[in-house]
Amino acid sequence: NVGCAVRGVEGGGYVVAGGTDHFCEWHWNLQAPIATTNIHLFKTDATGSLLWERVHSLASSRSIARWMETTADGGFIIAGTANKDRVWPPDSNDVVVIQTNALGMITWSSCFDTGKDDLGFCVRQTTDGGYIVSGFQDPLPITLAGITCALLIKLDALGGVQWSRKFPIACRDLNTHEPFPCVVRQLADDGYAITGSTTASHPNDLFVLRTDANGLLLWARSYEHDASAFRTSTGQDLFEAANGDLIMVGSMDKTQPAERNYPYILRTSGNGTLLDATFYETVPLLSFQSGFSSVAPTASGGYFFTGMGGYSGFGDQAQLLKTDADLNMIWSRVYTMDGTATMGARSGRPTSDGGYIFTGKSQFSGTVLMKTD
Repeated sequence: NVGCAVRGVEGGGYVVAGGTDHFCEWHWNLQAPIATTNIHLFKTDATGSLLWERVHSLASSRSIARWMETTADGGFIIAGTANKDRVWPPDSNDVVVIQTNALGMITWSSCFDTGKDDLGFCVRQTTDGGYIVSGFQDPLPITLAGITCALLIKLDALGGVQWSRKFPIACRDLNTHEPFPCVVRQLADDGYAITGSTTASHPNDLFVLRTDANGLLLWARSYEHDASAFRTSTGQDLFEAANGDLIMVGSMDKTQPAERNYPYILRTSGNGTLLDATFYETVPLLSFQSGFSSVAPTASGGYFFTGMGGYSGFGDQAQLLKTDADLNMIWSRVYTMDGTATMGARSGRPTSDGGYIFTGKSQFSGTVLMKTD
């Protein structure tokens, strides 16, 4: 099992969405069995005791939830991917969106298939009561030579498509062939911002693009940071600050090949002008880390980040980091299950009691849910 998104709910409990199996293991030719790979949704009380769980499966498909948010009616909206392939290439990946009620039971579901390789990574409810979905498309997954795109799909409140857009900017990881995430957020002007990874002078660099309320492109930028070195960066989540700045999180290489995928924060103005770029190191230094995967504001005006932490021959570590409003680190924590083979954090949020919650994967065992002070 793996937990990919956690959100607090009214009454002090927590809901987690993810998968009942690993979906794919580094390379697409190492996929989990179709029968065991489904969307997993469960709710706990404030102390982590299980209240209910749902396993939602798609006929003859493996599926996983990559993102989940609470909705205005007390239910949940989920985005992810379904796949019918048993071997490479993954031509049959489709974007899946599911809305449930407060008990996790499906009220409607939609599947979006362009006939190409389509993956869903993020969904959020919009100000008009509908939903915005972001994802990835590869028209030529067999050769990996096509023009890969970031997807943006606007849905009404019942999951009907109002419009969809493609932006030829996203890219695959050429080592693992897995698509990099494309994450969307609606902005104060009702437009949208998407972050992900693109190809420039490096195999991948963080990109940000911004659209109007109809999904029409206003501008798009990528950030290389050091064109003279083989350093790469990824964008995995974003947040709009009160002053209109955009804050993106992901990973950036400190050096290649030794020090890779460091937790990374980039801040731009609302028009994409670079204001700040920072990466963080563990103490003691680890040669490989996996970057940040989520960002959320704190009650004190700062930001809370979660990531997969470091890897140094033993496994990944769950990393939490808090900054002030200027992105200065206040504290950083790293957690393992047993000090060696460990766990990773994919999604985290501040909690109503001033603490923090995160979910991810515990190596060799499954979904982990951890609450901190």
